[in-house]
Amino acid sequence: MAKNTLRQEIIAEMRRYELQSRDISGRHIGFGDYYTWWFRHYIPCCTTAQIRRELIKMEREGLVTAFRDVINSTRWRLVEGQ
Repeated sequence: MAKNTLRQEIIAEMRRYELQSRDISGRHIGFGDYYTWWFRHYIPCCTTAQIRRELIKMEREGLVTAFRDVINSTRWRLVEGQ
């Protein structure tokens, strides 16, 4: 089995958490926003800097949206349909 790329790992973690953030009827009850440091706890093979670089690439490609309303604490959201 091939090892997942960092991008695949990021998307998988975001989707996994999204599925856990739904109520019994399937309605989303979570925010769907993930801080850069949050990924570090779930993707231990990479540093926060590596994860941030990949998230920035994904933002340029339209895969995620970034919210930079707090200094040094970017939140990321997977674009619908990804």
